[in-house]
Amino acid sequence: METNKRFKDMIVISGRLAHILVKENEALRKRKADVVSETFKEKDTLCRAYEARAKSLRENADSLGEVEESTRKELRDLTKKIDELTEENARLLSIGIEVNKRVMDAVSDAVKQAVPGPGTYSAKGTTDLEDVQAAPLNMSVSLNQTL
Repeated sequence: METNKRFKDMIVISGRLAHILVKENEALRKRKADVVSETFKEKDTLCRAYEARAKSLRENADSLGEVEESTRKELRDLTKKIDELTEENARLLSIGIEVNKRVMDAVSDAVKQAVPGPGTYSAKGTTDLEDVQAAPLNMSVSLNQTL
């Protein structure tokens, strides 16, 4: 009886985890950082619960024979789906991280190469390049780390 309950819990958790992974993967494809951010906490909680239930099932492997074959098949199918979704999730997150890194590198390079041009007023109110000082080298930059 206890093993059947563990299996059913695992099926519920697996279904919810698969749903949240589908939602997050779609958000990553559409570059919706707010949705990705919203899914993080629930995904983290579900992953921890999934891991704990899987460990419990492994520790009680001798009683798995008590579980109906249809229930075991349902869990196997969900586990396979979660594996595929997790692999896709990791790939999409990696792509997002790389894209953000490239954007930040481009911004950083542009800031480093920036020099004041004509039309910038000096402290004396003139626009001569000789009176104009370059922008400070330490420029403040903000980074959105939601991905």
